[in-house]
Amino acid sequence: MSSTKLSLTVVQDLCERYSNQKIDYNGVELLSYSLKKSNDAPAGYLGRHEVLSVIIQKKPSEAPQELIFFIKTAPIDIASRQKYIEEFGVFKKEVSVYANLLPKLSKGQLDFSARCYYAKDDILVFEHLGEMGFRMGSDRSGLLDFDHLKCALSSLANMHASSIVFEAKNQLKICDMFPEIVKENAYPAAAHSIRRENFDNGVVALCEIIKIMPEFKASKHLDFILKQFPREMNKIFDFVKPSSKYLNVFSHGDLWANNLLFKYENNRPVQSRIVDFQLTRYAPPILDVITVLTIPTSRKFRSEHLDSLLASYYSMLGYFLKQHGFQINDFLTPQQFEESIREFKEHGLIESCLFSHLTILPTELTESVVSDEGFEDFFKNKRNEICLKAFNTDEVYRSRLSDMISDIVNNYILN
Repeated sequence: MSSTKLSLTVVQDLCERYSNQKIDYNGVELLSYSLKKSNDAPAGYLGRHEVLSVIIQKKPSEAPQELIFFIKTAPIDIASRQKYIEEFGVFKKEVSVYANLLPKLSKGQLDFSARCYYAKDDILVFEHLGEMGFRMGSDRSGLLDFDHLKCALSSLANMHASSIVFEAKNQLKICDMFPEIVKENAYPAAAHSIRRENFDNGVVALCEIIKIMPEFKASKHLDFILKQFPREMNKIFDFVKPSSKYLNVFSHGDLWANNLLFKYENNRPVQSRIVDFQLTRYAPPILDVITVLTIPTSRKFRSEHLDSLLASYYSMLGYFLKQHGFQINDFLTPQQFEESIREFKEHGLIESCLFSHLTILPTELTESVVSDEGFEDFFKNKRNEICLKAFNTDEVYRSRLSDMISDIVNNYILN
């Protein structure tokens, strides 16, 4: 049973936008509409997902037609989570992204995100990508293979190119036109904030994991590692700032596997869509690129494929810019791109640890975290306990966290 309230006027407007026909009794008739909870799993951490079914009839002689939309709402009925979201600023930001910026960026471009038909207050209404054949590309491990990542990079290059073209044509920067849309809310500069508290607690949990990792628990360097690890993690607060050295673009900022949906032909991904624009920022494109090439991959995979995928992204960015009469060298030369890779490569690993210690928890622990009572309890009290339990009992969690933590420690702390 849904608790979302949609007025008849809103539903009529949705149908009109969807079909480009006036929904009234002289033309298309709106017969009924209903909402139900989405069966998509896992549910969003920072939103509630529902499905809107609308039955219309274009002509009396024609059979009724069902239109299906995907609804995302703020969890206003869950006090602790709503408070977190309001302080975090994610839902208000996402509504603004879909209402004010994405329609302008995607104009004249291939689709890189879901089409949004309504964005206001606490409600977002999208085309239903699941009904269009899109689905997640990974299992609980959160890993994506080469073909999925190349497909995702095409959509990302399209989005970044759209940002560059939009600024070039308007002779204004997105950060000046839409400052609230790209205001940093994932890693804000403020010393005292709910996000800083969340970050600090996450780093503590990761240090507790380091203490029991076979690779480090008996190491003579353990105390040094535990002292340096928080310092390395804190670099992210500088990484995410707009650059005075490199090109900046409208950036997604949240590119883990669940925020990428794929469409398939002959079991191969041929299209992708980027979803959940809650952590958008204005930053060098490599931040998005290295994030999507690190969070859903292993060290071994990156050693074999990272260079190829980075080159693929750069080539696709050039392709999309050329479609609008622009040359990539006028914005980001190969040398600048290579320099940005070296400068921001660690960003992907830091994001991997911060995202994955939560997102790849075993299903039963995830359910306890996203429950009404468990959400606040996890972020304030039980993060260490839950993460250590997952590390000790779940092979997927243990292997993935060990892989990314080891990469940071060996390449940026001990080396």
